[in-house]
Formats: sequence, C-alpha cells, structure tokens
Amino acid sequence: MAEFKFNKVYVLESLDETKEKLTGKELYDDLLRWKEFQIADFKAEHIPVDDKAGFLKTLETIKDDCTTTGNYPILHFEIHGSSDKTGLVLKSGELVTWNELYQDLIAINSIIGNNLFITLAVCHGGYIMELIKIDNPAPYWGFIGSFDEIEVPDLLIRYNEFYDVFLRDYDLNEAVKKLHEVNPSVPSTYRFINSEDMFKDINKKYFKENFSEEQIKLRFEDELKQNNWSIKDRNLKNQYRIKFRTELLKTKKDYFEKHKGAFFMFDNFPDNEKRFQVNYEELNNEC
Repeated sequence: MAEFKFNKVYVLESLDETKEKLTGKELYDDLLRWKEFQIADFKAEHIPVDDKAGFLKTLETIKDDCTTTGNYPILHFEIHGSSDKTGLVLKSGELVTWNELYQDLIAINSIIGNNLFITLAVCHGGYIMELIKIDNPAPYWGFIGSFDEIEVPDLLIRYNEFYDVFLRDYDLNEAVKKLHEVNPSVPSTYRFINSEDMFKDINKKYFKENFSEEQIKLRFEDELKQNNWSIKDRNLKNQYRIKFRTELLKTKKDYFEKHKGAFFMFDNFPDNEKRFQVNYEELNNEC
C-alpha cells in the first residue's frame, strides 16, 4: 500500500448546536488543536458550515489553499448522511450529493497528486465510493467511513483514538486497528479503503462483466448483427469468433493501462508510477 502525504487536518462540521453535540468541534478542541504544538509543521482547523453555498465555498478555499501554500490536507467530515444514502445533509437541510462532492474531491486530489485522505463521521458515509469511475482521476487516496448508521458516543471514541494514535505514531494500520478495537461494547462498522484497492475491485468487476467467455460470445454475436454479417459456414464463423476474441482481449490490457494512468495521475505526477504499482497480470489472474 502506497503512503500519502499530509500536513493539515480540516474538520468540516455542519451540525445544529441547538439540537446536538458538536462532535467535530469537540474532536478539534480536545485533540487536534493540541497536536499543532507537538508536531512540527502540522496544522488543524475546524470549519463550521451552515448551508450548501458555504460548504462548496469551503471546498473551493481548501483547493486554493493546496495550490498556493502546498498543503496536503486530511478532510474530516462531521455531517449527517442522507437516509437514502445519496450524500450529505447539511445544517440547513440541503443535500450535497456524492456526485457533487466527488467532483470537488477530484479537483483537490488532482492538485496534490492522489494524497487526499478522508475520514467520515457520517451515517452511510462509505457510499462516497459508489460513483468512482476508473477512467477519471481518483477523488482521494483513501477513506474511512461506515456504510451503516453510526452513533455519536461511538464515533467520538473511535475517531479520537484514531487521530491520537495516527498523529503520534504515523502508523495508519495501527490507527485503523485501534479505531476498530477501542469500543468493544459496540461492533465496529467502519471500513478503511484505499485507492489501490478500489481500482482493483472496480477492474475485477469490469473484467468479469465484460470479458467472461459468455460476454465475449454475446459481443461477437452483436458485432455480426451490427454489421449485417450472416456466416453460414460453422468453421468460418468459429475462425472469426476466435479472431474477435483475440483482438478483444488485447484491448483489455490496453484499457487497463490507460485507466490506471488516468486514475493515478501518471501524466502530472510521474512518481506515482512507482507509488501505485497495480499489476495487470496479477489482477487478471484473480478474475
């Protein structure tokens, strides 16, 4: 697993202080702001957001900050997730869909070369990965979130422990382990998923759906229909089918390499070719 750079944690919070605990402010006040005094060149910032305009403006400010100051941010979201699992519900009641957020995250992550890490104290926050497309740049290096509903006391315990361990030891695996273990009275529903695993999983699904022998046969028959070819001779048809299969499988690797370059931003960040070494042959053999 490739490592990622960071030097700042933004806590983006959109909760109603008249009805609920401000868990993001508590995480910042009790832990993150004190880390600034313990870690050289590290910053933390708590940003309360009321409505959609303010939320989108905050993301734009973070993007500009990455461009002008060279910051490598971690984004921590303390916001409600929509009950239909389609995005974030802000203090104003407005919805920010995963697709809207996805575009802004790509913009930020493309500036910092796939180093953006995200943590979500959000019900159904894991669904942030649903819209990922392998022919686009990755929207983040990785994320931690839950696909289920989460409770305030539990998320406070888990994320406080996660950030305390991570910012002390810089050991992400150990920090994720502690996040799962710190509150044994409640089963952990959180998952950590990095961009390499996402890319592999999406490609495996793509390979199985489009390059199985059954799918190749269907695509060959469709090719014949589209070109109005009627081949009566079985041997000749079989020869065409074998040739079609051979040429189709050649495109499989070509598309994989093209998508890998786009997803991991090889053109703008050549060093990413060494950071993210997802191998076609290994992945193809697993399918």
